[in-house]
Amino acid sequence: FILTLSPETFKKIETSGTPKPNAIARIGKLFLDFGFHAPTVAFPEQFGLMIEPTESYSRKELDQFSEVVKTILKLVNEHPEVLKTV
Repeated sequence: FILTLSPETFKKIETSGTPKPNAIARIGKLFLDFGFHAPTVAFPEQFGLMIEPTESYSRKELDQFSEVVKTILKLVNEHPEVLKTV
C-alpha cells in the first residue's frame, strides 16, 4: 500500500524549510530512526511511501509498525522542522 500526506501537512513541511520534493525521502529516513527499514519512496507515487510488509512479519511487528507510522505523522505535523536534520 502507499501512504502519502495531506496537502496541509505538505504545506507545514514546506513552510518549515523542507521543499516538498525532499519531504517524502526524509520521512522515509525517519523509519530508520525508529528501527524499521525505510519504505520505498517516491515510487510509484511521486509523493508517497510504498509499504510492502511480507507474511514473515508477526502481528506484533505489524502493530509496532502501525504505531511508528502514527508517531511519525504526529511528529511531522507538530514539528515539521525535524525533517531538515534527518
